[in-house]
Amino acid sequence: MQDSLVKAHVDAVVLSDVIWRVGQAGRRRVIREKSKNVHAFAIGTITSRLISLRAEWVHYNPYLDTHFNVVRDGRPFLVRKSAAAHFDVNRGMALAVFGKEADA
Repeated sequence: MQDSLVKAHVDAVVLSDVIWRVGQAGRRRVIREKSKNVHAFAIGTITSRLISLRAEWVHYNPYLDTHFNVVRDGRPFLVRKSAAAHFDVNRGMALAVFGKEADA
């Protein structure tokens, strides 16, 4: 994590040492008020190089679940930490990568 601050606004970013979070109070507020608020996110360190061992596209819908789900088959994505993540805002999902950072 880098200082708990937003570092940039981009369409896609690669993070390492990722921790996935869903705030349940925020989720309940979305359902109650039917309006968006930031309550599901991933925390990590911005990186640019990654060796992928395995990856899954994941997404989150507060109206359907309390956690992230694997896009391919809908199963719960309950991994709390992954090696990296590639976020694609335009697609509304993230690629959770299980691997390690490449040597520079």
